[in-house]
Amino acid sequence: MIKMENIAKSYDGNTMVIRDIGLEIKKGEFFVLLGPSGCGKSTLLRMIAGLEEITAGDLWIDGRHANELLPKERNLSMVFQNYALFPHMTVRDNILFGLDARKVAKKEQDERLNKVAEIMGLAEYLKRKPAQLSGGQRQRVALARSICSQTPICLMDEPLSNLDAKLRGQMRGEIRRIQRMLGLTIVYVTHDQVEAMTMGDRIMVLNEGCVQQIGEPLTVYNDPENLQVATFIGMPQMNIFRARAEQEGLRLNGSLILRRCGGQPCPAPAEECIVGIRAEHFRRGNESTGYVLEAKAAMVEYTGDETQISFENGQGYSVVKWPGQIPAEAGEALTLGVDAEHLYFFDKDTGHRIRQDGGRSQ
Repeated sequence: MIKMENIAKSYDGNTMVIRDIGLEIKKGEFFVLLGPSGCGKSTLLRMIAGLEEITAGDLWIDGRHANELLPKERNLSMVFQNYALFPHMTVRDNILFGLDARKVAKKEQDERLNKVAEIMGLAEYLKRKPAQLSGGQRQRVALARSICSQTPICLMDEPLSNLDAKLRGQMRGEIRRIQRMLGLTIVYVTHDQVEAMTMGDRIMVLNEGCVQQIGEPLTVYNDPENLQVATFIGMPQMNIFRARAEQEGLRLNGSLILRRCGGQPCPAPAEECIVGIRAEHFRRGNESTGYVLEAKAAMVEYTGDETQISFENGQGYSVVKWPGQIPAEAGEALTLGVDAEHLYFFDKDTGHRIRQDGGRSQ
């Protein structure tokens, strides 16, 4: 459906803001471009749309070479962060906008409108102006306009970032439901990892214009290729320590000792490296694990369904996360266990993943 080969972008001819992107997005796939602000994800989306020129490489859409195609020739639609609705037009006219230029018959326009309005829950709002709608309703109008165009590809540039947390949650489910119902191919830009994890069939993590990893959400979460991916995916962020191998186990940040239990081998793949441990992978001290860490609680937070405890790590604070409401107090001694399979190792210089079989991710 969408194929990129060695795509690159530069505005000044010297600095590349997009570097050597190669990927294929399948028909009917929900594909997420994820990364921090300024990483190039919106630029890449605009290149697919034809709103930005491609400096190098080739773009193919439905088997057609698309580098020189005008936006209107690419048979796709786009949903923007700011909704891009016309304030002087009704919901009905906003949804149908552009169909006259495509010479779609009035009868067919009405049929499309009625179907889309029912799907999106907008039937009772068709005579209203955008100013009379809530943020979530305006976003549904923008999405309805895209659906009404009946283009098979929809590009979305952070469409939910202006909504509050409750509406974002509702709209995530709504967009995903409609995408599956209609079989749309969606390319979705976001910096929000929750959106990426819950909505995407696959995620591409970008940083400074370079692809860090492409994969299914749980694969990217459980098997990060490098330190950038490991620390960007996950809430709270993966705990990161500078590690040195010692006889007892690993000295973390020059302060804490991750001690070996029951004759376990030292887990370090190198004398010095970086080790990552996700908050939920720490277990309570009364549970049997391969390695144990003694620490002191600095802060305890209850969110209702889980407990988060921060502890000093020698260079700041790390976090453990357990389900339920665990009795604990600041200053309390903690015994934290972790198993070998939940230790993530990274090269201290490059940040590349060092796998426990000795291999390195490139």
